[in-house]
Amino acid sequence: MRKQPIKSAGKDLYYESLQRTGNSHVGVDAIAIRASYTLVLFISACSGYAIEAALLWWLPLHIADIYIPYYLSWKPHHPGTDQGRYSDTAAFKSTLGNVVSSGLQYHVTHHLYPRIPLMHTPAAFREMRPILIKRGCDLRGM
Repeated sequence: MRKQPIKSAGKDLYYESLQRTGNSHVGVDAIAIRASYTLVLFISACSGYAIEAALLWWLPLHIADIYIPYYLSWKPHHPGTDQGRYSDTAAFKSTLGNVVSSGLQYHVTHHLYPRIPLMHTPAAFREMRPILIKRGCDLRGM
């Protein structure tokens, strides 16, 4: 199977996909949610609960804003230079384990068979490993 390089689609690709699927309101919703969130933080801080608001609202949001894009987007799809059934994603060895990586170290199994439940992807990956190697999947130390 021949690997195809990914073509740059421009900075508006996400917005265009939202319009195509009829979800162009998502951006406005996100702005409204963040504005409400900021207002609650401001009111909490003015009421004398700045530390509680920071530890219970602000810090978890920033941790999630780093964790989610890293494990759900960047790590399983890096370097993202090829397109194809066996090259869109990779399996990787997580130093923090399967639970902390949300099971995405076996993300290649999800791309090939999305109906396999997340809790069964490690076993499916182990069973398919020889086939994945034969097909040229990026298994990064697995």
